[in-house]
Amino acid sequence: MNTASKSLAVYICTYLVLISIHSVMGSNVSSSMGTIEIQLKEGTPEAPHYAIISVSAQETAIFRGYIESVVENNITLEKLIDPTNPALEKNPLSGGVLGTVQAKATATLDANGSLNSIIVTKRGDRYNGKPLVFIDPPNDANGSYSEIRGAIAEAEWNASSGKIDEVNLIDRGIGYLNPPKLSIDGGPCFLRLVESDSNYSGIFFKIVGNTDDSLEVNASMVDSLEAILKTGDLVEVVPAFTISSLLGDSSTPLQADENASLADWVFLLEKQSLQTGNASDYISIFNDGASWKSVQDPTEDFSEQAIFPDDAMIIARRNDSNLSLFLSGVAQLSSTYWELPETGKAKLVGNPYSTEVMLSDLIDNQAITENNSTDFADCWLAHANPELADNIQILDSSQWNTYWHDGSNLYVTEIAKISARAGSGIGGSLTSYDFSMSSGIIENASNEINNKVTITSTSHGLKAGFFVTIKGAIGRKTNDLKNQVNSSSEEVPDGQGLMVHSTINGYWEITSTTPDTFQIESVYPNSDFFSDGNATWETGVQGSGYDNNVSLSIIGGGGRGARAMGIVKDGRIETISLISGGLLYTSPPTIVVHNGGWKNIISGNAPINDVRIPASSGILLIRNHPFGQNCTIPVGKLINF
Repeated sequence: MNTASKSLAVYICTYLVLISIHSVMGSNVSSSMGTIEIQLKEGTPEAPHYAIISVSAQETAIFRGYIESVVENNITLEKLIDPTNPALEKNPLSGGVLGTVQAKATATLDANGSLNSIIVTKRGDRYNGKPLVFIDPPNDANGSYSEIRGAIAEAEWNASSGKIDEVNLIDRGIGYLNPPKLSIDGGPCFLRLVESDSNYSGIFFKIVGNTDDSLEVNASMVDSLEAILKTGDLVEVVPAFTISSLLGDSSTPLQADENASLADWVFLLEKQSLQTGNASDYISIFNDGASWKSVQDPTEDFSEQAIFPDDAMIIARRNDSNLSLFLSGVAQLSSTYWELPETGKAKLVGNPYSTEVMLSDLIDNQAITENNSTDFADCWLAHANPELADNIQILDSSQWNTYWHDGSNLYVTEIAKISARAGSGIGGSLTSYDFSMSSGIIENASNEINNKVTITSTSHGLKAGFFVTIKGAIGRKTNDLKNQVNSSSEEVPDGQGLMVHSTINGYWEITSTTPDTFQIESVYPNSDFFSDGNATWETGVQGSGYDNNVSLSIIGGGGRGARAMGIVKDGRIETISLISGGLLYTSPPTIVVHNGGWKNIISGNAPINDVRIPASSGILLIRNHPFGQNCTIPVGKLINF
């Protein structure tokens, strides 16, 4: 690790106790709505309590639809059906309002429940078009008004300055009990790919401008945007959080004070180009009761500082009372992406999934390389020497632990799969006999009326309690009397029945065994088995391409405490070494194989892939690749524990 990186790590670990949350907007198949509570413990100006928060986007997408075309860094979106006239199409966006500094305004009411005026509190900036103004309709919960009508307003845009001069009332509305929420189009946004069939699903790009049907994005971190975003891909345009939209402006749950020394502080990591590897890499800001200002220079306003998907910030609780901070959003469930810093720089991120993940699942194997040349400057560098490898630092209690990938198992050609059954040991503990990664040929299968099927596979080695996957079985169709039938369900002589896929294909629990047979139940067989050598069963796969032992995660099954390692020989997992059998595994647990390769100073040659990264951990990425460039890499898929 370079000296600057060590200084940065020492600076952070001296002060921080981190709590990391991530609340992300994604597609409806890759995200889940929720609210996360962060406990900020009391602190003092001399000894603050620190917490990391990492948020990606607000909950409501501005646009969700399909790409029409991509040219360089410009994306044209498909038009939408006009709901007022389905025969017509309309443009999906308001031109010139994305990637701006958002204007803000408030409304006042008169005695009759109508809007009296709209006051622009922030004029915004960089508008290249007139934004729309949205006013919530009245909510006459107590029936105070006989007439209810929503107000309508229009922004007055100054094309020369790119700001909003006024918001004019077109219709004052009626029936308001309280001043309504009012919002003006604009603000920082990003485009996220949510196409489930894409290898790049989850990647995001900062929007720098737009027309009413197209987006201009910052694609500097990828070689070719056209290779990632395709015509017909499903995308979302989602507002980014800003400091004020996340933590409040004139009203914030954190301690605000005109005197910075009495307020809570928030630390932002400096731009990479300005990082020096010490405490000056962090910008400290505070809320003065109206906006977020720099501690060093209170004339600098950070209220509209955008927070993008993998950004993290540090909250310093300097008040002498505990605080529960609630953040709402859409929690990420599928893959996402991290921005890697360039050589000699750092990136502070949080666990992107708001739940416990494995260290070896954080960075996808496809993004890791042992080649430190310029051709692989956009990859995470693995090396046996931690001083030469890219590092991940994870805070554990009061110190940072450094991890790196040593290059093991980077070239796995077939991922191993292992199944397990309920613990057969004392107290429901797992034994070496409770794991399986076997396969075999099915020679015969019975066709019984009692819905039990006996399958013949010589010397199969299986035991009751394992689940087996059966594929490729076919047979001649039979009726309820187990007589063969043709396509018209008419009985025919044996050997002339209609050939069909057998209902024994699927995933079944083995209920009993003999040395050459095993039985499955509740199958409802539909045919007399036809032996063509293609019917197979398997409980797992030993894999291929492994060059080092792997660790295993043992998840669920009602138990706890089991630990195991896969012992590799000739490129495949030959045996399971059970470190601890645990207790109370009353049902089959799920076994996850981790490719591994991650090490820390105290692990020696043992893989430490089973190190869990809780949602309460901060993650510091330190780039040692000699030619490392600022780029994006995929984060591994979420595995729930």
